Amino acid sequence: MKFKFPLQKVLEHRKIKENVAQKDFQDSVALLGEMNTKLICLEELVDDARARSFDVQNTGGKAGPSLQQMQNFIQNQKILIEMQRVKIQQQEVVVEEKRGILLKAAVETKAIVTFKEKKYEEFKKRTDSEEQKEMDEQSVLRFKSPEKRNESS
Repeated sequence: MKFKFPLQKVLEHRKIKENVAQKDFQDSVALLGEMNTKLICLEELVDDARARSFDVQNTGGKAGPSLQQMQNFIQNQKILIEMQRVKIQQQEVVVEEKRGILLKAAVETKAIVTFKEKKYEEFKKRTDSEEQKEMDEQSVLRFKSPEKRNESS
């Protein structure tokens, strides 16, 4: 006799749901990583502009327009950096929501898996018990004396 789990379709559905939630979570985490990388690049551009501005100031001469241009660039980069930080905060909220969905899906799947394991153990005990009864019955018949076998026939 083979074990058949009555809720196998439900289990498969929940596993698929968990896999989809896992993929969504990974995608949102990857997007968050890309946003953080972009933020780092923007901050590095500001640092480079400050270093160039410092070099221009040290060389002297007619550097007024160049310094003004670098200062405007730095101010604009700061605005972009703040906008990127807001986007990152929003994405972090999305990541947490996806994590919650994934956790819920994993718990639902685990509940069905645990139920399946419990049912399988019950099935195993029942089949073992039936096999043991059958073996006991065969042992009794095998060791029955020949006269008693003839009497029961």
